[in-house]
Amino acid sequence: MDRYIPKMLLFDVTEIDLSTGPQVGALEDYSVFYKDNIFAKKYLDDLGWKERVKMSSNLFRFNRRIAHIVQSFINETNDDGYEPIYQIMTTIPEKDSNAKVTSHAINEKSLENFKRVLQTSRDKGVFMIVVSSPRFRSNDENYFLADLCQSFDVPYIAMQDLDIFNSHPEYFKDASHLNDDGAHIFTDMFFEELKPYLNPLIR
Repeated sequence: MDRYIPKMLLFDVTEIDLSTGPQVGALEDYSVFYKDNIFAKKYLDDLGWKERVKMSSNLFRFNRRIAHIVQSFINETNDDGYEPIYQIMTTIPEKDSNAKVTSHAINEKSLENFKRVLQTSRDKGVFMIVVSSPRFRSNDENYFLADLCQSFDVPYIAMQDLDIFNSHPEYFKDASHLNDDGAHIFTDMFFEELKPYLNPLIR
């Protein structure tokens, strides 16, 4: 949003994502921008002094992604941002109806980063919508996430626990990731939820 201001921003997150602290893998593609981008620098600096020492080396920052870059030339990819997953989940986790998780131990750094996105969107007039995409037999209620979005006046679409997905493990690669079949079904359902928010933007 420092480079351009979109009309709408869709953010897929669940409360359990906010319970996980910042990880280097989440920004390893951007380590080359460590000295040029204040957000990349702050995120990586927050990982600790070891990461700061590694980031001081151009050799490390510019070579840590060599394997990934080479792999991108070998694997067939597309240009539309969607990489289909065709695997089908083989180990089926059981859902414990008595184990609903009403709250998680929220990581302060992750919460700070997420609040910054919410606040920046509001400050720049970007219409942001938060969605929790399907998990297989999820126990998460996401009450904290829903309340947080409400405090920023951001719509929250909870789709992490839907019967159509809970009864069809063949729509998943694993308990947290939809495969290609599941992704197409979810996309159709999600856009139906999204339509009321789109109408004001296209007038």
